[in-house]
Amino acid sequence: MNTRIYFSLSLLIGILFPASRLLSQTEFELPEDIEFKTKADYKKYEPTMVAAAAWLTETSLNKEKDTRKDVNKFVIQWIDGSPTVTMQFTTPLLKMFKENPNLLAIYTAYYCKYCIEKQSDANKKEAAKAGLIAVNMVYLKGVGVVKNKTLDKLSKSIEKNTLDKFETDINKI
Repeated sequence: MNTRIYFSLSLLIGILFPASRLLSQTEFELPEDIEFKTKADYKKYEPTMVAAAAWLTETSLNKEKDTRKDVNKFVIQWIDGSPTVTMQFTTPLLKMFKENPNLLAIYTAYYCKYCIEKQSDANKKEAAKAGLIAVNMVYLKGVGVVKNKTLDKLSKSIEKNTLDKFETDINKI
């Protein structure tokens, strides 16, 4: 009887595991021939920015590295010229990502995602917090990241519900 249960469980796991892996993978392709020349161009790519943010956090840092480079480049180009979303990168913030440049792209993408989704209700503090929470999600996976004290402090601030203070400190000019 134990052999039967083991066989049944093995069969069930064998069927469900590959299916769950397929369902958990996110597919994302950047549009071809992206151009940022007019204000309308940035508006046109807002849905792409939102999708890019999700893809960046859902896809492990050690997977699809070429796609990640392209998505990171898109994020930076979009924010660099966006007429509606502006960011300020402080020295402490940049220092936090010095050894983890992919996390900077995630922070930027989620900052932008927040602003796009909130439109006129967006505020910089909440956008920054959205970016920090996304960074922490990826950091805690521990895949493809270099641990550092500031990112550990970020994790603890979220755990202790003191993210507001952390965000204020990291974004001081």
